[in-house]
Amino acid sequence: MSTLAALAIIPMSAISAHAWEPLGYQSLTTTDAQPAIQTAWSDIIASKAAYWRDELHRTIPAGQIPPLDILSKPIKVGSHTFIVSIASTRKCETGANNAGSSIEPDLCEARIIDPDSGKIIARAEACYVDLSDDDRPQANRNDRTEIDVKANAKEIDFRSFVGGKEWSRCTTSAKLP
Repeated sequence: MSTLAALAIIPMSAISAHAWEPLGYQSLTTTDAQPAIQTAWSDIIASKAAYWRDELHRTIPAGQIPPLDILSKPIKVGSHTFIVSIASTRKCETGANNAGSSIEPDLCEARIIDPDSGKIIARAEACYVDLSDDDRPQANRNDRTEIDVKANAKEIDFRSFVGGKEWSRCTTSAKLP
């Protein structure tokens, strides 16, 4: 699948100054899905494959990869298009995980990607908010991570909402080159 065809899967909208936009969810499971994102996250994909093979003793069928959950959105800055992405990985700083804990965002690495080459042009910390679970409690049905692209400042701001509240540790930014 070409990079342009892969980008067509994710709705692209014109982002004006100070317009917060949510990131969309996708789970990469095949080697031909989203080539630019797979190139940029190839280190994590290789680590996951090794973990599945060596620790879990699971076989990964040809043409597939261990599932990689990504929040992403293509953005336009001037004449350039980039992909903002956050992956849920074992390197993320997770919240409490016990029977009495509530849903919390994970602090993870964000990578801003050139869609033509898969090259990472910027990195930051941002929160991964799980959008994949349809069985979430009612209070968590609007959980999300959003971005605000400030094209003039060459900056992307991140924020995340869980359970209706904005999490301050998720308010971060990335500078574009």
